[in-house]
Amino acid sequence: MKGRNAAKRIALLSVLCAGALCVFVVENLFSPFPVPGAKLGLGNVFAILALIWLGVPEGMILVIIKSVLGCLITGNPGAVIYSLSAGLVSVSFSAAMIYAKREIFTLTAISVGAAVINNIVQNAVFCLVAGTVSAFYLMPYLLVTGVIGGLTVGVTSTLIIKKTPSSAFFSDASEHKGG
Repeated sequence: MKGRNAAKRIALLSVLCAGALCVFVVENLFSPFPVPGAKLGLGNVFAILALIWLGVPEGMILVIIKSVLGCLITGNPGAVIYSLSAGLVSVSFSAAMIYAKREIFTLTAISVGAAVINNIVQNAVFCLVAGTVSAFYLMPYLLVTGVIGGLTVGVTSTLIIKKTPSSAFFSDASEHKGG
């Protein structure tokens, strides 16, 4: 990153981080699912956009910022371990699939896979921290909520990417990472 291009990329990453944080905070106010801790994960739309528009490092940075600051803002610093570990694993999966297999899998399919992985990792981390496997009884429900959340995030991300020309952020196609 050099000069103006670096400033543009940092500004775009900042806007995406702000959007992810706002959605994270709002989502923590209510749960559309009766399963404890289950959310749609709509903040992950911004992680997908960061991966597509900016690249893997920026996608990782966004997830770290969203997880750490989101948990602190919502008054639940103990949740950082769940949010951060699951977020990093699922964004790594998304990045690998986007850059290696996007011609095979749609962005929606990748988002569903990432959401399911996110729920599995969060549940596994909870079981490790709590020293019990009793929370695994929630897995069938968490898999269903992961599919619903992943579909929502994937369709939303796809629509945003299709409707937003890369020239809106980048004057040169070489600045744009994917999409």
